[in-house]
Amino acid sequence: FNTEANFDTLTINGQAYSGSTIPGPIQVPANALIAWSTDRGTTRSGFTLCGYPSSTLFSCDFMGNTNADFCGMSMGGRWQTTVGQTPSANTGPITGQRSGFDRYAYTEASSSSLSLVSTLASADIRYSVGGYVDFWYHMFGSHSGRLELRLSNTTGGFTVPWFRLGQQHTTMSA
Repeated sequence: FNTEANFDTLTINGQAYSGSTIPGPIQVPANALIAWSTDRGTTRSGFTLCGYPSSTLFSCDFMGNTNADFCGMSMGGRWQTTVGQTPSANTGPITGQRSGFDRYAYTEASSSSLSLVSTLASADIRYSVGGYVDFWYHMFGSHSGRLELRLSNTTGGFTVPWFRLGQQHTTMSA
């Protein structure tokens, strides 16, 4: 647990947590009220909410991968991986989430690719109630589009439980 003290707060059933200490793992009842508030000023490593028992069904950190291998995910559009800053000016992050040396996937969102749809799709992952998806994202630049998480269902359709539209960060280092 590592958030910006007094500015980024995770609240669980009325109990606020902020900074770099939390009293061990916290058991959260299924009907708990969980809220997150941030000033978006400083980036820290954050926090993870886990189901119990915790088991990872799929993980990808892009380390050691090339642009031809996206952890076995199918790729459409202009996805690439890099370490450090994205190549176009005034867009993207200046480093990966964890350090200046971690690899991450990105897609170009400058004016030359405004109508392009880029996708990364994992193989089928079967999960039970309580499963979760955890990922980092950074959307900086005047041409940021829509980022969405799609969950396929057994009838061939999908739901979109989470999305962001337009620029979400105010600097390349946010």
